[in-house]
Amino acid sequence: MEKLKGFEKLFEKKLGDEEKIVASGERFLGVFTDETLSRLEDLLRLDLGVYKARKKRPFIGRLERDFYLIVFLTTKTYSKRRVDLSLCYRGKNKACQNLDVECFILKDRNRQEVLAYMVHKDRFREFKYEFCGTCRDLEFLDSLRRKYFR
Repeated sequence: MEKLKGFEKLFEKKLGDEEKIVASGERFLGVFTDETLSRLEDLLRLDLGVYKARKKRPFIGRLERDFYLIVFLTTKTYSKRRVDLSLCYRGKNKACQNLDVECFILKDRNRQEVLAYMVHKDRFREFKYEFCGTCRDLEFLDSLRRKYFR
């Protein structure tokens, strides 16, 4: 238990400078807002639940060279690829605290597979999201098949 407290203290100190964390290449947890979801659906040609009046969609992101790797999360078990959000610091804002600890990677219904979406960093900066905090021990996300978008 002491090890977990040390992890939380380390990342509470880092949370003061969100821009550096997002640009550092560390995995981070975030929540896209409803206005951004429809723009992402159009760009990625992906069903993010906007037609159901979805207000938010959690994701894990990480900068890799000129692209942000984005993995969308859901509570539905369609993909069977589980993500444990206890490995992510969930910040103090409401959008972050209300996320279920046990999530799954969102399966792309149009392409019928689980993907990581690579969005060019210039495009990613246009999207609004709630920053929750950093994540650890989720290296398996790097092995997902990727789809690139500029």
